Amino acid sequence: MSELPGGTERSRVTTADVAREAGVSRGTVSYALNGDPDSRLLEATKQKVLDAAERLGYRPSAAARLLGGGRSRTILFLSSTDDAINPLMTAYAEELARELATLGYGLLWQPAFVGLPRPANEMSPAVVITSPTENDPEFAELATGFRVPVVTALPGRDEFIASAATIQVEFLLGRGYEALYFARPDGTNDRMVELRLAAARRASSAPVHDVPWPGDRAKASRLAARLAGWARVPFAVCAYNDDVALQVLAAAADAGITVPDAFGVIGVDDTFAARYSTPALTSVSSSLAHFVPEFARHLAALAHGAIASEVRLPLNREVVVRSSTR
Repeated sequence: MSELPGGTERSRVTTADVAREAGVSRGTVSYALNGDPDSRLLEATKQKVLDAAERLGYRPSAAARLLGGGRSRTILFLSSTDDAINPLMTAYAEELARELATLGYGLLWQPAFVGLPRPANEMSPAVVITSPTENDPEFAELATGFRVPVVTALPGRDEFIASAATIQVEFLLGRGYEALYFARPDGTNDRMVELRLAAARRASSAPVHDVPWPGDRAKASRLAARLAGWARVPFAVCAYNDDVALQVLAAAADAGITVPDAFGVIGVDDTFAARYSTPALTSVSSSLAHFVPEFARHLAALAHGAIASEVRLPLNREVVVRSSTR
């Protein structure tokens, strides 16, 4: 039941109501709303039905659609628990949900605890996407139990991760820096870090030194001072991401070192905080603005049973230049 202005209730709008409003049969309404596999509907007729449904506020229930033989309109997103609190992943999920909505699909995001039962197993989604990729051990477990396509939400993730370091190096060498330090979180040697460090070394004609960046602020300040004192040529710090880059900037400030006069610093992800650091942080953008609409169409095609062309994360990204580099 829904309410009209003034608090009065009205019955749920049905396909019969939409058919009367559009002046067509209920079968035509079904074809227009759920897809006509034989393309028997004229585009003008389909649009007339969609307009009528919009005017009446028609919202089909998922259960009724599936019982009636229609296709599910839900894309299920299973992610790791860490991704569920990652602001970049949250922004990605929101953008993807908006794009899927324009195509008539909803996105349901569920953090997945590997080894525990998933309530989502009781669902009948159209497609399942996962934040782990086919290269991750978690993917096989998350992909089990579904009779629909299961694909990664991040196709080409490894190349995407590595490409940021390549872009950092090319930018810094072009600005005249002659030595580079790769700053990564101390104690972290995960696969993503190694991918980015390896890519930086492949792309650089100058030495790239691996520097585990300490989480302790006093230790980080002493390390920044040592780096500045050792340097005999112009150098810059390629940070694994903006979080590490902001730690480098804070350590330099604590040590009385001026960036970028003493050395340059570049991050990855172009986070909100990067714009407001002192100095403002140069960073490689991780915007997926062009990828998300294409990926949403890819998922819609899979949901409809069509053969979908491959879509991958972009490798060419923008360097947002600010005052932490010369």
